Amino acid sequence: MSSVERGVLRIVARAAMVAERSLTRDTTLADLEMDSLDQIECALAVEETFRVELGEPQLWRFRTVGDVVDAVQRAVDASARA
Repeated sequence: MSSVERGVLRIVARAAMVAERSLTRDTTLADLEMDSLDQIECALAVEETFRVELGEPQLWRFRTVGDVVDAVQRAVDASARA
């Protein structure tokens, strides 16, 4: 598991108030009962932690924890190339 994935899992677990070990890449945000405010707070925590910008349009496309992990990894990779 990458450091990005570990970090995202930690942030999502905290935002959803669930045990980190209960999350997988396939866990849906709907299953976690995260409303839009929870998702925004989670995204802000991710952006701050990884020093990336995900962009608001992208936030509404996240359906699973894996979607979040993949988006953050792409942003981290793009930032490293810049």
